[in-house]
Amino acid sequence: MKRMPGMSRTTAALATCFLVLAGVECSAQPAIQPKPNSEPGKAYVVELRFADLPGPLAEITGSVVYRIANLECVPVDKQRAIGGVRLAPEHSLDIVWERQADGSFRGSVRENPLLDENSFGLGVCRWELQTTSVRFKSPVTKFLGGVGAEKLRAGETVKQHYLVADFHHPPGVIEWVFGEKAGHYLEKMGPQFTLRISSRKAE
Repeated sequence: MKRMPGMSRTTAALATCFLVLAGVECSAQPAIQPKPNSEPGKAYVVELRFADLPGPLAEITGSVVYRIANLECVPVDKQRAIGGVRLAPEHSLDIVWERQADGSFRGSVRENPLLDENSFGLGVCRWELQTTSVRFKSPVTKFLGGVGAEKLRAGETVKQHYLVADFHHPPGVIEWVFGEKAGHYLEKMGPQFTLRISSRKAE
């Protein structure tokens, strides 16, 4: 069974850190504290729907990850690799999931909430939306789901699968359980529950 660790409030990628979806700013990236953008751009409504959930959730949180898109504005770090390397800074903002009368959850995501500016003296850095994450917990297990920027903008629906057994029993040394595509889990592994993530432009 494929399992991958999850994240908390700052980001990571495989070679630098591992926690992209959950929004953890990696210590290997150049330090930066972006300012709020007074014109945050398009707004999207993200909706979460659980099906066959085997019990009440202990918690549901999330974050939206933004990354600097133009690396030429970032200084070269010569300590990370021979000849140097530019690492794109990332920043996460919390998203609040509000429970609806029908049992679904909704949250709001902005396209450009961070101000583009000349943070390193090498030209204006442009922040770009990357991922929206969902972190939820049963009484004993932490789960992670999410949707990338392209699917969010396109209004595509993402359906992620989880094992009911993991909801009731921690899966061992893995801290977080990631959502998987349909067909990933064999039938003999037991019943599943799902998380459906959809989005639309806010009116």
